[in-house]
Order: sequence, then C-alpha cells, then structure tokens
Amino acid sequence: LAGFDTSRSGVSKIEARLSYVDDKTMLYLAEVLKVQVQELFPTRMPGNRIHEFMEKLETTRF
Repeated sequence: LAGFDTSRSGVSKIEARLSYVDDKTMLYLAEVLKVQVQELFPTRMPGNRIHEFMEKLETTRF
C-alpha cells in the first residue's frame, strides 16, 4: 500500500513497539494513515523535561 511493503506481523510489531521504525517507514505510515508525520509522535506537555518524557516513553506501552 503506497509503496509500504510489510506483513500483518510487521504492522503488529510496529504497533506493539517491538520493531524499529526508520524515517522512511514513518513517511509511508503517515501517507497510508492519511495523517501528518508529527501526529505519529506523542506530544510532550510544556514544562515536561525531555529526559523524563523519553524515559517514561521507553518504559511504557500504550
């Protein structure tokens, strides 16, 4: 789809955060999902320190 060649298993791994997603794949995902690339990233509230934000992302599954 839109040049994005992956299996259902590959998509599941992306959704479960078990697979690394490079820049190129992010562009394909945004195109397929019809969203802006920045919408694929979590938002950080103002005042939230970047280190703490990243640490929480790395230890949390949605």
